[in-house]
Amino acid sequence: MTRVIFFLLVVAGCRSAALVVIMEPETPIAIPGVDSVIVARALAIAEVSFAGDRAEAERLAADGRHLARRADSLLSLHDWTPADSLRDSALATEHFNEGAVALESWSQQSPDSLHALSLLQQAAAAFEAALDADPFDAEIRYWLGHVLGLQAEHYEIKHAAQSAIEVLLKLVSLNQDRHDYIGLLARQYELVATSTASLLAGALWEKAARVAQDDVVLGGQAAADTAAVFGYLLRSSRSFGRADSVDQALRVLDASVRWAATVYEVELVTAERRWLMWDEGNLQARRLYDRILAEAEADPKQAAGDLEALLNNVGSERARVDVAHQLSLAWYATGRPADALALMRDLWKDRAAMEDAQIRQVRSDYAVMAYNLAQQLRRKGELTRALVYLLQCEELEDPLSASAALEAAQLLSNNPQAALERAHVAERRMEDLRLEDQRRLLRYMVDLHRRMGDRDRAREYFDRLGGL
Repeated sequence: MTRVIFFLLVVAGCRSAALVVIMEPETPIAIPGVDSVIVARALAIAEVSFAGDRAEAERLAADGRHLARRADSLLSLHDWTPADSLRDSALATEHFNEGAVALESWSQQSPDSLHALSLLQQAAAAFEAALDADPFDAEIRYWLGHVLGLQAEHYEIKHAAQSAIEVLLKLVSLNQDRHDYIGLLARQYELVATSTASLLAGALWEKAARVAQDDVVLGGQAAADTAAVFGYLLRSSRSFGRADSVDQALRVLDASVRWAATVYEVELVTAERRWLMWDEGNLQARRLYDRILAEAEADPKQAAGDLEALLNNVGSERARVDVAHQLSLAWYATGRPADALALMRDLWKDRAAMEDAQIRQVRSDYAVMAYNLAQQLRRKGELTRALVYLLQCEELEDPLSASAALEAAQLLSNNPQAALERAHVAERRMEDLRLEDQRRLLRYMVDLHRRMGDRDRAREYFDRLGGL
């Protein structure tokens, strides 16, 4: 019976500081989130200016063989032998076409509508009637399993995934050379969402990959479908991961590398491995971390509490850095900037143990926090503390450091020499400044040199200003 279904399913800117009144020296202070050396330097300026081995490999291989046998045992034929006397092909075709029409209509609807659900139920009923008429037609069984899977996936209909499994087990047992059928069955086991079902899904996805490779060895196909094999192995690894079987997830993931055909796919494998090994295979902690981050924007206070608790339950250095980093951001978002910056400072001191990407992100967020807090303190008139945070931001050598140096220079306008030193820091990173801030810097350099009696240098900066 030949049938075709013709559709696819499938940091605030700030103005120049006003003239600063010189203040009396203060008692040495401790500034949360800032190195003591920088605090001392800021106070000094303020005082003047304004006051795995072989056995393990064998164990992994044995575990993999055991899972493969479990997948194969699911697909044994039992008593599912076709009986031509039970088939009514004409009636099956009639019901199949009814199901195809309903399914096509469903694909054109918003999945969230009640009408869409009704259409999918109509399609399922039609395909079930078609299967009753011809219990051994593989195509009918495939589409019935697919529709039941859609019901489970889109509408969470009770028992739909299990019903799909029952339909597809017979389909796959009779067509074990069809990797797409095996993949559809694996997907239904994923939807059951239990540890045992996830293990079976992982084994079935891996089996689908083997069958796809057999298309070349046994099926006469010129070349294996690399995209299909790669996708199956990736899905297998993820299913094993959902079952907390990290060793099997890594084994299959490593096997997928040879089938990665693009740079993106190679990077995807690397990212998957990093996710699995984020806390040395502690996937429960990793899932909790992901959930906290997903909910952090809606409730940062709750996220902060959850992250504090999680920080005590992760062991790897990389995981601890990530959790502490996000905790500092949550504290900052909930009005605890001093605590946030203190934690950022501790992270920055230990940056030698971080990965490059972590260093860049911590530096960037630390700089933004310090810069923004400096602006808040300046507006409140707490000039010494503002200067401390500007110098800390400058010290980080982040793109924002140039803006911090410029703000510090203008804050120190009562002390031209100190202001000029900070302005030169900003000048060395001038490419990190916006054009308007570049002009502001050069204009300020002209004014400083004129105040210090250096007409030639003032003229030099004036000419540069004209060239912008």
